[in-house]
Amino acid sequence: MGIVYYANYLRWFEVGRTEMMRHLGIAYKVIEAEGVFLPVSEVFCKYHRSAKYDDILIIETRMIS
Repeated sequence: MGIVYYANYLRWFEVGRTEMMRHLGIAYKVIEAEGVFLPVSEVFCKYHRSAKYDDILIIETRMIS
């Protein structure tokens, strides 16, 4: 159908989270080696448009409390 499978967005969210941590100077390897784990306990996604194969996507990641 040419449309990206909906669950693939979650993989890209994880890439965004990892890259955000790297940008902040905090490597996941180091955090986990110190015994700190950051599990995802809940995910919500509201789809505004479908991504199509070969689209270039921008992933914006931010932390909120």
